[in-house]
Amino acid sequence: TGAVLDRRIDGDFSGPCQEPARRWYRDDVKARLDYLSERADRVVLMLPVWGESWSGWVYPEDHLTRMDCVRATLKDAASSVPGVEVVDLADEVCPDGPRRCRPVRSNDGVHVDAESAGEVLSWLVSASVG
Repeated sequence: TGAVLDRRIDGDFSGPCQEPARRWYRDDVKARLDYLSERADRVVLMLPVWGESWSGWVYPEDHLTRMDCVRATLKDAASSVPGVEVVDLADEVCPDGPRRCRPVRSNDGVHVDAESAGEVLSWLVSASVG
């Protein structure tokens, strides 16, 4: 959730589609992936999914565009660290795109409902472990 919101960098607020925040987030994620890559045999980065169209209670109105930027930044960071694999949670939750997600987040439009958690977790483990 936090990556979609504006971040204060050097005294100014910047959203995930603006260069200061994008650069900061990419560098931060890359450093974490570098750290993990030095200590683990396998590193998998899970891409987050878009919130439901009605999840504006927690996200700004342009949250779908912002999440596109977050996802692109994460992919960019992962591609800069050799051996990091990327798994896209959208393949399970929103296989038809950000405006056509499966009904697994009916409580708040962001978090997977308890009733669907087992199914989504099973997919996540299978996709991550292989």
